[in-house]
Amino acid sequence: MNSRLLERSPPTRTPENAGFDEPTQVGFALIAAVSTAKSLIQTLVRYSSKLTA
Repeated sequence: MNSRLLERSPPTRTPENAGFDEPTQVGFALIAAVSTAKSLIQTLVRYSSKLTA
């Protein structure tokens, strides 16, 4: 068997098949998490202010 066939070349990334880079995906996840936390905190503050009023 030809030894060249056993060697693997690194995958090439072209703009068409690259998709999002991991840091971009992490950025989206972080923004979504912060946005969700902000909404939850605002809801809790509104709810607790109604309880004390």
